[in-house]
Amino acid sequence: MSNLLYFALIPLLACGGGAVDTSETATDTSTLTTTEPDEIYGCTDETASNFDNEATLDDGTCLYEGLWSWDETPDGPYGRTEIGNWVGDREVDALTYDLTTGIQNTLVMLVKETGTADAMTVEQAEIMLEQVRQWYLTNSFGLVDFNFDVIGWYEGDANYAMQMGAVADAIDEGYDPDNYDRFLTLMSGETGGFQGGGSTIGMEEMYIVQNNGVGRWYTGSLCYVAQVVEADWIVFTIVHELGHSHGLSHHAGLNGISGWWDQYGSQMDTMGAGAPYQFGALFQARLGWIGHDNVVTVLENGTVNVSNVEEYGATAARVYLPPDAYGERWLWLSSREEADSHSTVVIDRVQQLPYADGTVPYPVTLDATPETQTIRHNRDSHLHPGRSWHEPSLGLTVTNIGADQSGAELYVHLSDGSPNVAPEILEVSATVDVLQETWELSLEVLASDSDGDELSYFWDLGLAVGQGQYLAGDHTDGSTAVVTLQSEPNHRVRVVVSDRRGGEIWGWVDLGNFVGEPPDVGEISSSTDGLVVTYSASNSDDEALIWTWDYGDGVIDHFREPEHEYPQGGDYDVVLTVFDGETVVKREVTVSVSE
Repeated sequence: MSNLLYFALIPLLACGGGAVDTSETATDTSTLTTTEPDEIYGCTDETASNFDNEATLDDGTCLYEGLWSWDETPDGPYGRTEIGNWVGDREVDALTYDLTTGIQNTLVMLVKETGTADAMTVEQAEIMLEQVRQWYLTNSFGLVDFNFDVIGWYEGDANYAMQMGAVADAIDEGYDPDNYDRFLTLMSGETGGFQGGGSTIGMEEMYIVQNNGVGRWYTGSLCYVAQVVEADWIVFTIVHELGHSHGLSHHAGLNGISGWWDQYGSQMDTMGAGAPYQFGALFQARLGWIGHDNVVTVLENGTVNVSNVEEYGATAARVYLPPDAYGERWLWLSSREEADSHSTVVIDRVQQLPYADGTVPYPVTLDATPETQTIRHNRDSHLHPGRSWHEPSLGLTVTNIGADQSGAELYVHLSDGSPNVAPEILEVSATVDVLQETWELSLEVLASDSDGDELSYFWDLGLAVGQGQYLAGDHTDGSTAVVTLQSEPNHRVRVVVSDRRGGEIWGWVDLGNFVGEPPDVGEISSSTDGLVVTYSASNSDDEALIWTWDYGDGVIDHFREPEHEYPQGGDYDVVLTVFDGETVVKREVTVSVSE
């Protein structure tokens, strides 16, 4: 066994050392203040039905006549939502709410394109639907179960399937729609070129014309999934569409608070693009799957625990936000279990997005680590142990201070407006012990904080080259860490030190013969289509880089190759900065857009 020791020495006035303070928020000047003892929580909106004239701080509990608000249900807060199209008859909406738990009686109709072979047997379809049933049993913590009656195959095109032609044929065979809450059509073949799936949002009143010409109204939810085959992605598509039938919208993704969004963008929710995952805690709470007593409301600085595992008591947390243009005053925190048996944290909020009529609020998952990318619109929403997420506009910092298979412990800091000095890295060192077939890497960082803040440490082990996101085993936490490598190290390991208040500094140590080079970033190129501009810049560096685009209109995000829509025509000065943990490279361009 041999031993190799590496140091990154940090001079006090470093011009090329091993630590960089990247935080534009080292001095926190946001206006969100910690609640004083004499504040009285309550509804401060005079138009609300529960206005409290003694309340001095609005706590987001305002209720309004007419349609139920986000946090109002017949049985208490959270269990009800107006996401998507839940704006119809109150009695039908109440039925949707009632059916978020319990037995879901569902008639499943198999439809194939005329003249084609059956895609599978009824028995095979039942096996696939059993996987759907088990998903709902597990992720609702036993509160939702499905009873699927499978019939078919019927012949027809997409219009036949989506306009309830199969339901009419089922009635002819003696099936009574009044016995079912949901109608699910599984279509095979090209079905008129239709792909994917669709569903009503919750229960609706449907007028069904039977084959004998007699029509009548039924109440239920109609879902359909096209091009059905025996595959996992079909199972999760069915889960997704049945989620709509429970009244859920898509779970979008957002880069930062104000950046570009994607309606399927959440990687951590089956209602987004993250098929293997459960519904987010925001959805689970509103469906009643996480009980009211298990939703922790955070109104001041401190620690909170979240878990997505029933045996540990599934919990979520919501952090009070100041009133904003979107009307939603909570940031939701929940956990997801990763492959290496520890939990990561997901940060969600509700926001109005420019989708449909532009007035519908959608849940969005925020980008927690700006240097990582994902396959869908360059977004990685994991907040890993040791890492902090900070939003200067809210004066809010969330730190994952520890996690295991049971969940995560978080520290939530609401700024009181006082200055904050970022921590300082004194030294980063690494020792490599060469074993028979592996290499044992021991890491240590020495850091201090002049404010006396407690510090958290996140290690990027440098193993995610070319992957664009942190996978299990690519990262670890703690001021010291020991990891086993399968190949001889010859790369850079980076460490992020956070003071849990928005102050953050990056350090690094180079292993083997590695010599770090600045990111090789080309000039900005752009293509314009009306108010929409697509940007890109070449790069040959495989490290996880922070790409920061300032579009010149007040919007900033961290996409690799973004698309941005401007509010109006004009000339905009666009600035791109790329940071590798040591060096910042800047590119600038002026773009002209017209309506």
